Amino acid sequence: MSIERRKFLKYSAGSAASVSFFSGIIAFTKKTEYNDPDWSQLHNMTGNVKPITVAERQQRIAKAQQLMASNQIQALILDAGTSL
Repeated sequence: MSIERRKFLKYSAGSAASVSFFSGIIAFTKKTEYNDPDWSQLHNMTGNVKPITVAERQQRIAKAQQLMASNQIQALILDAGTSL
C-alpha cells in the first residue's frame, strides 16, 4: 500500500490536532485541588548582592580579550538573557 505525501501530511496533521484538542478538553474538565502557595516562606534573593566594581569589570574585559587573542577569536556576541 502506498500513500501520497500530501495525504500523509494531511492525515497526520489532523490526527495531531484532534489529539491536542481532546487532551485539552480532558485536562480542562478534570477537577484538581489548588492549594494557595505559602508566600510567607519567600525571601529576597538579591538583598545581599553587590554590583561589581569598575576595576573588576575592566579585569574581566582584559581577561576576555586575552582569551580571545590566544584562541584566535575575532568577535564575540553577547545577548541579554532573561536573567541579565
